[in-house]
Amino acid sequence: PEAHHFHRALHGRREPAARRQRELAVAVAVGRRRALRTGGGERAACAPEQTAELAAELEQLKVCFGLGTSEAESCEDEVMVKMYRSALREAVQGGALKEAESKAQFLQQLCDKLRFDPAKALAIHTDVYSTKLKQVLEKKSISDEDEDALLELRVLLCVQENVVREAQKELCGAIYAEAVD
Repeated sequence: PEAHHFHRALHGRREPAARRQRELAVAVAVGRRRALRTGGGERAACAPEQTAELAAELEQLKVCFGLGTSEAESCEDEVMVKMYRSALREAVQGGALKEAESKAQFLQQLCDKLRFDPAKALAIHTDVYSTKLKQVLEKKSISDEDEDALLELRVLLCVQENVVREAQKELCGAIYAEAVD
């Protein structure tokens, strides 16, 4: 509270909510990364003391920026999604995910490492697959290489067959309708 009053006295007004949210998002990202770095080990999981310390720091930041619980959670979610996408991209591009014996276990460990909700990770995997499918379909045809790349992506990200069929139905259906008309 004192920091909040100091900030208002210094600036004479409250900052716009969007700017406060961006600043909190940056602070959350820095706090998470620091906690992950100091966790040690290959998995770099946070020790319980660090998690409690991080939670206290986030609570102070929330008060400092004058954000409500839902605003703060929204900022943290936004940062965590970016961090997960970045870690996933690195795992795919670096080959670590491809080399993993169990893709599902690797992805679960990634979620655990970042303390990221696996349901949100699954939604990201679906989005990544759908985006790749859209890119392939922009050519209005799918080559054998495209099919192989989509299958590899599906396996890497553990995207279920029903999700693939739904995406194909939605995206390919539009192309088919265009061709018929």
